[in-house]
Amino acid sequence: MRSIRPSFTARRGRSARRRTSPLPLVALAAALTLTVTACESGDADASGEPSASAAAGGEGKITIPDDIKDKLKEHGIDLDNWKDGAWKNWDRDDWLREAKDYINPIIEGLWDPDRMRDAEDPDRGVDDSDLSGDQGVTDPTPQPVDAQAVAPTYHANAPEAGKVFFDSPEGTMVCSATVVQDPANPGKSNMVWTAGHCVHAGKSGGWYRNIAFVP
Repeated sequence: MRSIRPSFTARRGRSARRRTSPLPLVALAAALTLTVTACESGDADASGEPSASAAAGGEGKITIPDDIKDKLKEHGIDLDNWKDGAWKNWDRDDWLREAKDYINPIIEGLWDPDRMRDAEDPDRGVDDSDLSGDQGVTDPTPQPVDAQAVAPTYHANAPEAGKVFFDSPEGTMVCSATVVQDPANPGKSNMVWTAGHCVHAGKSGGWYRNIAFVP
């Protein structure tokens, strides 16, 4: 099973301070601004007076500061072009021009029984510094609910359930996974469902390598 994933970077320690890039927030704000400026009210009774935020633009429009526009352009985002419909010119080859750098080669015999036995669960411990605390208040104990077991739709041998093995900076890892229905390939699905932290290190890293599903 071939996967296309960018290389990962080493994880930072738990104690490392989290850093959030402002670019996604800036892009979101820009997108919202473009949406607002592109929409005009069709209500005949609507007030003709511009709002305080709109008036700030000088012509009754919400504008984006030039420094933010310049910052986005540094990352290849030209808001003026997108506003005028450049999003319709999406080019597959242009977006995939660097895909070759992230192709994970298939290594025959990589996941032998010994490597699979040595694989460990990825560490997803909770950082105590991220907890705000319950401040002495907890949720009330829920009332018991009478339930009955539902007969499973599968038998003792379930080939659709299995394990995902992968290589991380910390070594070989393993997660639970299952095959799910692929509408594009009915009856012949090779689509596997697993947890996100089993394929990507999150903000502290990148995609894991040598991912393989074993039923």
